[in-house]
Parts: sequence; C-alpha cells; structure tokens
Amino acid sequence: MKILKLSSIILSSLMFFSVLSSCGGNDSKKETVTEIAPENILVSDYQVDGMVCAMGCAKTIQDELLGMNGIAACSVNFEEGKAHIEFDKTQLSEQEIIAKIEGLAKGQYKISPWTEKTPIENTEDEVSGETEAPETVAEVSFPTLKIPNIVSFLLNQL
Repeated sequence: MKILKLSSIILSSLMFFSVLSSCGGNDSKKETVTEIAPENILVSDYQVDGMVCAMGCAKTIQDELLGMNGIAACSVNFEEGKAHIEFDKTQLSEQEIIAKIEGLAKGQYKISPWTEKTPIENTEDEVSGETEAPETVAEVSFPTLKIPNIVSFLLNQL
C-alpha cells in the first residue's frame, strides 16, 4: 500500500513538472528590431481602392505591411481610403509594397498615388468680393375663394 501511494505521488509530480515546462511559453522567438537611418526613410501615401471595412480590410493591409522587413511605420485609414507608409528605401521599394498590397485578398485592392481632396470653395465676385447667389424666381399663386358677404346676403333675402 505504501508503494502504491509513493508511486502515485512520484507519477503525479512528474506529470505536473512536465506540463509546467511545456506551458512555459515560447521564449525562443524574440523580436528583432533593426534601426533605420533617418536618411534612408522614405514616406509614401497611397490611395487604396477596394476596401469594404475597417477591421477586416484596413487592419489586414496594415498588419501585412508591418510584418515586412524594412517597414518603419504604417497606418491604413479606411474612411479616407489612404495608406501611409514609412519604409527603409535600402531594403524595400515602392513597387514591392504596392505588389504586396495588391496581392492580398486575391487582388481585391488597387493602389494609386494619393491626391489630397480639397473642398469646393464658394465662387466670389472678383469686383465686389461678395458671393454670388443664383437667382431663382418662383411664382406663387393662392387659390381664390369667394366668400359671400353675410350682411348683403341677408339683405337680399328680405
């Protein structure tokens, strides 16, 4: 009986330590950060067409680009359809980045150069400096209802 008790304690201790050592995490995979010289950083902005959501499309593009060697910073804005990328020009080219984005999601995304969208300004009269308003004329007509004069109606009845 003592042998059975002692062997179960030893067996359970071995199992505990084996599970503990296997669940210790993956410490062997360490992230290496390489420093990029400021003169080698190139900043590019692109128009990304084909995105349908922020959490799926924009986040996927951003995560894939950040996983590439040579990318210093990246942000993808779904609302504007814009990708802002800072990368090491000695490790990557713009063509490689564009090819990476356009290769995602079976070619769903199309890249073009970013152009700032400027709001449309009001037209001003150069002479007076006033804003011209378009002239519109509308004719309004009211229905004509004739209400008889009650006094004259009663007098006519007499």
